[in-house]
Amino acid sequence: MEEKEKLTLEQYKEFYELSLKVLQHEDERFRSIDEKATRYFSVLTILLGLAGFLGQQICEKILPPATCLEYFLFIFAVFLACSLVVAWVFLFFVMMLRSLYAIPMNDEMIAFWKTNNLLDIYNAMAKKIAEVVQKNIQTTERKIRWLRAGYYAMAVSLVFLVLFSILFVIHAWTTKGR
Repeated sequence: MEEKEKLTLEQYKEFYELSLKVLQHEDERFRSIDEKATRYFSVLTILLGLAGFLGQQICEKILPPATCLEYFLFIFAVFLACSLVVAWVFLFFVMMLRSLYAIPMNDEMIAFWKTNNLLDIYNAMAKKIAEVVQKNIQTTERKIRWLRAGYYAMAVSLVFLVLFSILFVIHAWTTKGR
């Protein structure tokens, strides 16, 4: 093999190996988004339990609302419930099964490997991996957008929960003797 061909083969091999590393990195990024969504889902479950408990208290103590404070409590309870549902939907979209793209290992691929030289194989595989990486990046970016929206909805839910809790304590304190 001539020096020029050897150099070209080494370059294509390096290109192929680099494309594999990029593909692996994107796979890890995809999986870390799923792991983060799972953790957010756990926090959301705790928030839903707390909101359910407070919702039960609202139903027992202030429905129908009679005072301005009770109206505010009711409004914040509705906002809290809505924001929790929105957060759940966003996180559900992240968790929905969306598989990453991969290069098919089929009879066509085997025939390609048998009929081409190593230089062409490295070149073709690196190009195909680059295409797959671009598709996987798009999938991961969609998941990130849903995750970010779910995170913001959880933050809004937490604000409503804090405000609701403060109003609930004030209501309980002002109606203690009734």
